[in-house]
Amino acid sequence: MTAADLYLGPDSFYFSQVSKLQVPGDASPGLGTVGMKAVWQGQVIAHSDRTLEVDGYRYFPRDSVRMNLLRLAPKSASDLKCPHGVQFYDVVDGAARSPRAAWSYEAPQARMKPVDHWIGFWEDVEVA
Repeated sequence: MTAADLYLGPDSFYFSQVSKLQVPGDASPGLGTVGMKAVWQGQVIAHSDRTLEVDGYRYFPRDSVRMNLLRLAPKSASDLKCPHGVQFYDVVDGAARSPRAAWSYEAPQARMKPVDHWIGFWEDVEVA
């Protein structure tokens, strides 16, 4: 079994790439060796070699994110219905603002537990 094959539960939830995960007998060369960055308005707002990809979105550990650039966004009706307790953030620096460009699951159910309180980005934020 390799880290890329790790199965996490009954919802057929897989990590497509898990950085720094060690699985006994794993001989996957290069897995998790490249750090990921989230770039907004030309500045790196997150950088880590421990990101997780879930359902096509890349999540960063909070300690790798410039949280000083994130502002809590008001919860919408659909946010309140989210079973994982989603909290969106506006990305802000001076007069520049990208509404709801980041989010975190604050009370995730089992399927999203691996990214509990991690930060995901989209729209105006490029992740590569």
